Amino acid sequence: MRFLLYCLLLLTASCATQRPAASAVVVPERSTAIPQITPQEALRAVQSDTLLLDVREPEELAAVRYGVDAQLDIPLSELPDRLDEVPRDRPIIVACQSGGRSTRAIQLLQDAGFTQLLNLDGGLGAWEAAGLPVERGE
Repeated sequence: MRFLLYCLLLLTASCATQRPAASAVVVPERSTAIPQITPQEALRAVQSDTLLLDVREPEELAAVRYGVDAQLDIPLSELPDRLDEVPRDRPIIVACQSGGRSTRAIQLLQDAGFTQLLNLDGGLGAWEAAGLPVERGE
């Protein structure tokens, strides 16, 4: 009986240490890492050729907006139907209030083939905390 258990143990150990055959193709998983940009870096970027895509809802935009000229406002809820409004030929910083919706927007944009995407780390909250320009509504 001990001999049988010993053979089973050896067989299990040898199977666990075998490597896949050299001809096996390993397909990497899709990268889930989304590049982040700080509010200060984002401000410098939008002052050059980068667009800030704000995916907050209209009532949020009416209260406060990022104080930059290169801004496109498309709520996350409308983004799938408005992808043709998003330029593909320049870098895009996707932003929201805190970073959650912008992360989902980036995943949607990546699935649609967009590649030059950055997430504003901390969203509008971090932007305001850094003392960067905002425009307040009435």
